[in-house]
Amino acid sequence: MPFQATSPLTALNQRLLAAPPPPRDIAPEISPQIQEIIYRALEREPSHRYATAREFAWDLEHPDQVGIDEGRESRNAKTSHVS
Repeated sequence: MPFQATSPLTALNQRLLAAPPPPRDIAPEISPQIQEIIYRALEREPSHRYATAREFAWDLEHPDQVGIDEGRESRNAKTSHVS
């Protein structure tokens, strides 16, 4: 779970207002490409998420071909500490 909360409403509030912690902070062995795939799967804006499970699966099978959005980390850092 990207957010830990004591109640479902608190978790929902975190989901709406905060970015999840960087996956590599939790598991440093995750490659930057896998982190990018995770971020894309968790995007709030539907047009930025995977359109199909097939696209998601393809990226998981070919992480070496996934581009890294260098600006994503800084955008997520700005909202990751909202409580």
